[in-house]
Amino acid sequence: MYDLLTDPLIGVHTPEGVQRVTLPELLAGLSAGKINGYTGLRAHQADPWHVFLVQLAASIQARHPTAALPTDPGYWRDGLLDLAEGKPSAWHLVWEEVTQPAFMQHPWTDTDKDESSTFKVTATSPDELDVVMTARGHDIKSARTHNSDIEAWLFAIVTSQTISPYGGGKGTIHGVVRMNSGIGSRCIVAWVADPHPSKRFIRETQRSIRERSKILEQGFKFRQQGVCLTWIKPWNRKENQFTIEDLEPFFIESCRFIRLVSTNGEISVRRAPTRPQVGPDSFRNGNVGDPWLPIVSKTQAALNIKAPGFSPQIITDLVFFNRIEKHGFLLAEQLDDYGFLIGSVLASDGNCKTDGFYHIELPVPPKARLAIINKQSRETLGHLAQQLLADAKTVQQILDTALVLLSEGGCGPEKPDCEPEKPDFERVKAWLANSRKDFSRHWEAQFFPALWRGAEEAPEAVRQGWQQYLIDGAQALLDQAIERLPLPANRTWRAITQAQGVFRAMLHKKELLRPQRNRIESLTPEEATS
Repeated sequence: MYDLLTDPLIGVHTPEGVQRVTLPELLAGLSAGKINGYTGLRAHQADPWHVFLVQLAASIQARHPTAALPTDPGYWRDGLLDLAEGKPSAWHLVWEEVTQPAFMQHPWTDTDKDESSTFKVTATSPDELDVVMTARGHDIKSARTHNSDIEAWLFAIVTSQTISPYGGGKGTIHGVVRMNSGIGSRCIVAWVADPHPSKRFIRETQRSIRERSKILEQGFKFRQQGVCLTWIKPWNRKENQFTIEDLEPFFIESCRFIRLVSTNGEISVRRAPTRPQVGPDSFRNGNVGDPWLPIVSKTQAALNIKAPGFSPQIITDLVFFNRIEKHGFLLAEQLDDYGFLIGSVLASDGNCKTDGFYHIELPVPPKARLAIINKQSRETLGHLAQQLLADAKTVQQILDTALVLLSEGGCGPEKPDCEPEKPDFERVKAWLANSRKDFSRHWEAQFFPALWRGAEEAPEAVRQGWQQYLIDGAQALLDQAIERLPLPANRTWRAITQAQGVFRAMLHKKELLRPQRNRIESLTPEEATS
């Protein structure tokens, strides 16, 4: 039922218009460069779906190599069946015979059938199967998609089985192995020449085919042609399903023991607990040679990204390999025609919590790309990046100090021990936190345009302009605070004078430029207290 090999379940945009295609037809269309987009794919599902397709295509090509990616759906259909070891049900989205595999769903054993009561209904709509903990990140409420939307079920199960983190359940709802520990996050990062779906698919599949042998030689002990689809084998749920020697490099995870069941035409998801993860314990740090997963040099573990996602510091680390290994070949090879750094992550925020979905698509100008490729100019540009980040941090600290002093009404005889860096009210802390966010938004939007200028201009000139930009922005925020913040009437002018004085004195102490903005001429506080 709902056979991905024969039923046109996937809506796509093509040069001929919107069409619905089977999975083999989709792989053929992508190989022919004819797929311009998808009709039902949501933003947070795009990268997991892309990774899934590339892993499939590269694994089929490893078994049945061709000079170019075939545009014949028959080739891909045979290849998909071959990966499933001849089990057609492995490509059925819903399959009644539970002792046979279904798409990304492990077969039940006889013991499972006897203990069918342990399978709890956990979702009745695609949204509930999806990584629902991301709802806060993209403002989508769960259980909105209709039960009969088969395409939504397809994308939801791929996303859930590909990027899900640890889900709690007293250690019985495990996430994927391609992340650092159970509370980590799986990020997908790559240098991309063109984010167009077909062009990116062709490029990354071809590179995966070329680099596959290198992953086999890296000492992970993968098999040349091991298990690719982890859901075609039974899993007793009490032990790890596979050892490394069972798997091949681009194995596709089905991390949770779930089953889609149709009752009176309504689909529901049943899930049973599992003690270990699907992969071996040696994968606990996520370092499995995944092409899209950055590895931290110091720990040799997968990069773990938390909120607020891809900060300028993290992106800089990725671009210039600060503390990041070069093993992820889709990240390491900075070819001169690769114009975008693309990444997505479901940020982890501790046990059983996530903190939203984050995505970047950073364009890199041609001259900056050339500078990054050359070792010497890359080091120069990388050093400049660290200086610009340090400048932003310094000005942020100066602004914080001035704002605290302003909010507390300045230091005076009645407060001889005033410590501006330690606000004494929770409301002040909250207000300062919002001010920091405002300042971060101010400079983060301009950080990379300023950095890329370093590929064409003298670093000293770029840095001087950057510092002036930061200082003027901080002065503007301080002026706005003076206008808007309620100040005690009897200490208004003292607070303003001391805040402005500290701001400029600290700039001078740090040998930074003076603001080019003039101090405000009049003050109209919205509220004053005595």
